[in-house]
Amino acid sequence: MWKKHKELLPVLKISSLLSSNSCILLSKRCLLQLSSVKGVGSSVCPKTFSVNFSTISEVHKEKKIAKKLNPISNDFSSLDLMDPIQESLNKVFKFEKMVGCQQPVLSSLPTAEDMLVKAKTGTGKTVAFLVAALEKLKNNSPNTWNAVLAGRHKVSILIIAPTRELAIQILAESQKICKFLPLKSVLICGGEMKRPQINNLTKQRCDIVVATPGRLLDILHSNEVMKTIFSKTRILILDEADRLLELGFKEEMEKIMTFLPTKERETLLFSATLNKETKHVAASTLKKNYLHIDCIPENEVESHHQIRQSYIISPFSQQLPLILDIIRKSKESNPLSKIIVFFPTANMVGYFSQVFNAIIGLEIIELHSRLNQIQRVGASKNFRAAMGGILFTTDVSARGIDYPDVTLILQVGIPITRDLYIHRVGRTGRAGKDGEAIMILSPYEKPFLKELNNLNVKEDVRHSPVFSASKKENIAKLQSIIRKAPKQESMECFFTWVGYMRGIFGKHKLDYEKINAASSEFAKHMLGIASPPTINKETDQKTRLHNLNEEKTNVNISDETGTMEGGRNTVQTRGSPKSSSFKVRKSTNRIASKVNGRN
Repeated sequence: MWKKHKELLPVLKISSLLSSNSCILLSKRCLLQLSSVKGVGSSVCPKTFSVNFSTISEVHKEKKIAKKLNPISNDFSSLDLMDPIQESLNKVFKFEKMVGCQQPVLSSLPTAEDMLVKAKTGTGKTVAFLVAALEKLKNNSPNTWNAVLAGRHKVSILIIAPTRELAIQILAESQKICKFLPLKSVLICGGEMKRPQINNLTKQRCDIVVATPGRLLDILHSNEVMKTIFSKTRILILDEADRLLELGFKEEMEKIMTFLPTKERETLLFSATLNKETKHVAASTLKKNYLHIDCIPENEVESHHQIRQSYIISPFSQQLPLILDIIRKSKESNPLSKIIVFFPTANMVGYFSQVFNAIIGLEIIELHSRLNQIQRVGASKNFRAAMGGILFTTDVSARGIDYPDVTLILQVGIPITRDLYIHRVGRTGRAGKDGEAIMILSPYEKPFLKELNNLNVKEDVRHSPVFSASKKENIAKLQSIIRKAPKQESMECFFTWVGYMRGIFGKHKLDYEKINAASSEFAKHMLGIASPPTINKETDQKTRLHNLNEEKTNVNISDETGTMEGGRNTVQTRGSPKSSSFKVRKSTNRIASKVNGRN
């Protein structure tokens, strides 16, 4: 199914005749005019082209061509969209101007070709693909569109997203864009009972389905009638295709495709990166003559340039007071500052959110895969609505989730990959606003900085770990809290951290002596474990088996609840499935009462 990908067609690069520096997809007529101009190279094959205005040639010297290539308006009103969509854009979204990838994608309409769009999160892609999908559906044929409006077609548009939170976000946007259309959007994802979702597909109107792969495939296999329901799907959208592959959903995607029509289907594939695997996806899901639209300028720095990025090398003994100091300084300078703190594992989020909640004046929202669906949705909504909230989370929040007005990203420890670092940082500085990102690393993690050598990440000179640790009242309070935390919770947090770091240390080829030293320091100073287990080949093998069992458990949970941290190819590990961060919450709240002198 996933055939070897043919080479993507070269990108036609044209001068900045246009006022915008974004990627603009020109009409075929303009491209043909350009291909005949002396000195302008073109390798445009029929129906398959892409234009990237990030690099500039000298087309502006041709005055006649310049007259023909008037700047493309970035007003939504300049597009030939159906009235209900224009009304939604104006009255519901209150949009006037297109941003990010919206202009190149929507300027290509009307077209029946499939699309491969390289676009970052936070560039308006959800609205772009929803509008494009509806317009494509309308232009499919008059009979098809009339049948859709009359409710005679089931699942005309299928949108597949890698995570529950992203799927929920897309659903909300879909409902808004269809405000003045008789279309109904339905969510199919884990975390809720399966039967009501099946009923939504079989017993009521269902025009647009937003789904995560695990639950969708489960439902497709659950009932023979599903083949009929999805047999008339005309538009398929794969959002964050690279993330779908990172989470190990390749096999699920292959199986889902067997339920969908091929000839009649139009597909839109959106991805922030185009690696080898993503190109294979494009080759196997898109029709031969697809449009390749690159919305990321060639020389653009991967993380947003307006984000101030820095790192701090701090021993574990100073990290907790340093985190506290950074948060408090941010709040002192701006009481409405909105902060996201990333930890490597779900256990660590649950543990440290309660540790910091035990300190007067801090209210931490925690979000990770071990919370149930209702709690996760509630946490996400609370942080989104907060004027100046603090969110402790894992990489469940690193991609695709748009939290407005985030001012600071704080990363505690190494992310698994450079790309993940970039996506974490991308939670701030959105919509052209300023933002800041600080990463706290132990001396053992310093080699990771080599992977960020061209991202303008500088050593932080404003926050001193030594100064933060010198505040005795902070250290005394934090040490008192972690000493009173239940040992079982501390040990589970320790083992999940060891499991996570095992992969990191293996990548950088650290020996057991360094692993032991790092583990011992982390356990003593971050968790209050006086005598942590020694990590050797025997205990490391036990840790591997423990983590393997947890991964299998989480795969099953993923199918039912949409667990996002790692999918099937996860490196991240968690504690015992029988345990819960709620134990930490209750325990540390009791500790907080003692520390703060409350009954």
